[in-house]
Amino acid sequence: MKTKTIIKGVFVLAMSLGLTNCTDNFEDLNTNPYKITGESLEQDYNDIGAYYPNMLRMVVNTTHWRYQIAQNLCSDSWAAYLAAPTPFAGGTNNTTYKMVWKDHAWNSSYEGIMAPAKKIIELAQEKKKPQFEAWAKLIRIYGMQRVASLHGPIIYSDYGKSATTSKYDAEETLYTNFFTELDEVMTVLTEYKDFKGFKRFDVAYKGDITKWLKLANTLRLKLAIRISNIKPDLAKTQAEKAVANEFGLIVSNDDNFNVDLGGTPHPLSTICYSWGDTRMSATMESFLVGYHDGRVGKMFAPIADADMALVTDHAAFPYKGIKNGAKLVAKERRVSYSKVGEFFQTTPYHTLVNAAEVNFMLAEGKLRGWNMGGKTAQQYYEDGIRTSFTQWGASGADEYLANNALKPINYKDPKGETPTENAFDAQTEITIAWDDAAANEVKLERIITQKWIAGFPDSYEAWSDFRRTGYPKIEPVYQNDSNESDGTIANGDYIKRMRFIEKEYASNQAGVADAVTKLGGPDKINTSLWWDKVGSNF
Repeated sequence: MKTKTIIKGVFVLAMSLGLTNCTDNFEDLNTNPYKITGESLEQDYNDIGAYYPNMLRMVVNTTHWRYQIAQNLCSDSWAAYLAAPTPFAGGTNNTTYKMVWKDHAWNSSYEGIMAPAKKIIELAQEKKKPQFEAWAKLIRIYGMQRVASLHGPIIYSDYGKSATTSKYDAEETLYTNFFTELDEVMTVLTEYKDFKGFKRFDVAYKGDITKWLKLANTLRLKLAIRISNIKPDLAKTQAEKAVANEFGLIVSNDDNFNVDLGGTPHPLSTICYSWGDTRMSATMESFLVGYHDGRVGKMFAPIADADMALVTDHAAFPYKGIKNGAKLVAKERRVSYSKVGEFFQTTPYHTLVNAAEVNFMLAEGKLRGWNMGGKTAQQYYEDGIRTSFTQWGASGADEYLANNALKPINYKDPKGETPTENAFDAQTEITIAWDDAAANEVKLERIITQKWIAGFPDSYEAWSDFRRTGYPKIEPVYQNDSNESDGTIANGDYIKRMRFIEKEYASNQAGVADAVTKLGGPDKINTSLWWDKVGSNF
């Protein structure tokens, strides 16, 4: 974050909070009313707190063009949530594995999270306000684990020491540090659980520290699940610690991690409705229509009556998606496909964690033999689905849970140049109803498939789950434009990561070279991350 921006933000916050008051005192009347003193900034913790609203909003950079480049045209496509009707860069771009946009998630996170967090931590230590230090560290962990899920090794413990020689943390080191920092955060925030000073700056939980403690436990569980195939013992220990903590997890929609958008539209509303650049994915169509899922009309908009020819194979569910990595010629051919739902045009917040996905994490942990509390894997699985239906305001959860016949459907693109262009057969026959006699891999596929649906539109988590488990079973891109420079993805295979950014190659060559040795393979999009272990999930 730039210094001028920080000063401007503090000034605006100070004015809005009424930190300069007129009195009858002659000296006060002759004092510049726009001059903010150090004393006034320290009132109600404004000297530190002014950094938080923007830092929280940068965990997911919802600046619309940034969101489009950093997420919608990357992980939204790779997780098969959304697809572009627009043939960006001549139809050859990140969605077809030709890396056009490479650095926006990295830059946003270092400018918007790491930089202000560093400043807050320094101020908090100087002014002896450990609760603010702990809060900043929690937000920093949440934001930077997202960056690590894209790139692998990142600059974390060495951040701020040098712009030209900063070393990257290996992923194993990084996750170990995350868990250690979460211990420290939990200790401090527990001590300050009744503190009310966060409220003016907290655009997620309105200053309720007990909810931040739930988020910290949930984040610990999320990170434990992610490393479960590569470090099963550590994962078990950390997951059980999260579940056992007195403050609990985000298992109710009342505790969802929703970050206020500050009065601006949700980026998906702008990208979809104003720009016409994103639509439902064909994979979402395959699963949601195939399952007769009651949430489909909340997540997506049906096609217009005039376009019913697009869905002759499922007219009762008039939703149409675009194949990820599709061959595209002209944008106008597919803008009539399903938009995101009305919810995204009216919501005042962006959801980073919902209770449904936490229930699915508990179900997976139970399946792995971890102590996740008194419920069975089936109970957590079914709680996840019910919680998701409630979150989206959809009906029919009980009937949905009982259905053991409906399956994902095959996909055809009515606007393809040939009947097979962009088409695919469903990659799985997984059904909805729990089957306790099924093998653990089948049970896990069922859990992750429903977690994928419920997690929409958090494609970072969905893409991470897909890489570590292979679920849900997503079809390969139709058009594979990967190359040797970025890394060649074999036909039928999938992108594994994003490369380190060009700016780092230009300014921190030694750091990047060291990072590549920690990556375990070349800096290519076909190199798997540390936790993305090939083989069985059990």
